[in-house]
Amino acid sequence: MKNNLNTKTPNSQIVVSNCYLIQNFQSQIDLIPSSLQNLPYGIYPDNPSYNNARLNYNKLLNYFPKAIFYPTSVEEISYLIKEFNTNKLKFAIRSGGHGYWQTSLSNDYVLDMTKLSKKCIINNDKKSVTLSAGLKLGEIIEALGKESLITTTGTAYCVGLAGLSLSGGKGLLTRSHGLASDNIVSAKMVNYAGNILSIDKDNNPDLFWAIRGAGAGNFGVITEITLKTYNDTWLQSSTLTWQWDKKTAAQLFKVYQSQILTYPKNVWAGFLMDYQNSSAFISVSIYVIGKKPIAKFVSPFQQIGEPTITVYSGNYSETYDKWGDIEKGESGCFSKVKSSIMLKPINDIGISNLVNDVEYFLQLKFKCQYQLNIHQFGGAVKRGGGCFAFKDAIGVISYFAQWSDATLTGKINTFMNDIYTNNRKFISPYCFFTLIDYNIPNHTDAYFGKNIKRLIEIKQKHDPHNMFKYKQSIPITY
Repeated sequence: MKNNLNTKTPNSQIVVSNCYLIQNFQSQIDLIPSSLQNLPYGIYPDNPSYNNARLNYNKLLNYFPKAIFYPTSVEEISYLIKEFNTNKLKFAIRSGGHGYWQTSLSNDYVLDMTKLSKKCIINNDKKSVTLSAGLKLGEIIEALGKESLITTTGTAYCVGLAGLSLSGGKGLLTRSHGLASDNIVSAKMVNYAGNILSIDKDNNPDLFWAIRGAGAGNFGVITEITLKTYNDTWLQSSTLTWQWDKKTAAQLFKVYQSQILTYPKNVWAGFLMDYQNSSAFISVSIYVIGKKPIAKFVSPFQQIGEPTITVYSGNYSETYDKWGDIEKGESGCFSKVKSSIMLKPINDIGISNLVNDVEYFLQLKFKCQYQLNIHQFGGAVKRGGGCFAFKDAIGVISYFAQWSDATLTGKINTFMNDIYTNNRKFISPYCFFTLIDYNIPNHTDAYFGKNIKRLIEIKQKHDPHNMFKYKQSIPITY
């Protein structure tokens, strides 16, 4: 009789593979302190759902935690933090799992907030809403819309509330109502000792300043966030799209930069250069909050070339299927994101560099998507009360790549890293903390600018043992 271990059939290979896998799982489980084993809200390596639970949206991030915990209450979170502290364990906090870097993943432990008891309580005056930190933006937009209310969010359904709002957060309402972090009224947080803190302008005011822009994973586990709400409003949209042409792209870039400096705060405009599988296009999207005419904001762009124009209007909450990304976060592939804070208009050399980046993809015909997006700031951002350091910025550029062919990973990663290096002198050395990027140098200055010294002092006070730590977290020493 043949020994099964030496059999060359596919089935025997599976048996051997599974054998090693099971042994590896058991070795991981044996390392878990007894106080953290067999918790009903824990997923361990021998659980059939473990393999899906360990992955984030970005499939480049391949981690194998010893356990993934899905607490359903603040008390369970407090218990976990105490045990992590007592046993000196490393862990990561995960909200929506949409991050492009491994800030919310760990080979040790993951504390996932998505099963936390759902809370969406609209306060009596309808000027604020109290939300559990594990909610996704799409869930919040839908719930508020039923009450004819809105709040500041991003545009993607699957992004988690905590990660976005605590790190800045931008969207169509940014100029009229500020960044998502600016709209935080209060929060609840479990600190390094497992104690529950109330955070607002009167309670822990230093933390109240810090979490509004630097609160993602730096000071404790945020379990609840109260955001300002506003009455639903009329939204007008006009998107102009041009087939790719290098000269047209540069011309539109210049016109866009000059026009946005003149807009009132109820007007928000985005600029996009988009490459997809050997073809590319340029688009400008203009949104007007309210019923004042949109035509005069569209006209300067309409005169360039022969764009196709798409328009719609309706209540902000009711048009989400048009301005939002309703993908639920189940089809992620390999991706990478970078950003640059725009403090002033970019000169001709810088514009040429950015346009040539798209040309680079067109020449190589990569099977991928590459986008350069500009989201406009100004307006209410200038009056924001949190720790966002670049309140006078005119916008933020995001560079985004997504691909399915693993053999392209090295080339695209190199290209994306070069974007920031080659263009920082034409734009700025600063980056948007919402779009965290492990490849940038001097990350504390890049994300927080002049505010980093004060943030370190607050970190020393509220997380003295640096328990909430990841590769680019706020340090306890400068």
